[in-house]
Amino acid sequence: AILVAATNGGLDDVPVDDVRDMERRFLEHLQNSNPKLLQTIAQKKELTPDIEADLRLAIETVQHSLKK
Repeated sequence: AILVAATNGGLDDVPVDDVRDMERRFLEHLQNSNPKLLQTIAQKKELTPDIEADLRLAIETVQHSLKK
């Protein structure tokens, strides 16, 4: 999941020193807010357009929370 964030610009605005914190928050967000998405990724073992869209939304949510 974090690789999708990294390769789709999700970390572009994150200072290098904050990348680990972003990764932690991103995974926590997925585990707490959308565990079915993680299960779907594990089951399908591929990134469908729907999965990518859900991941992008999660990335945006976490990015927004970091700016507060």
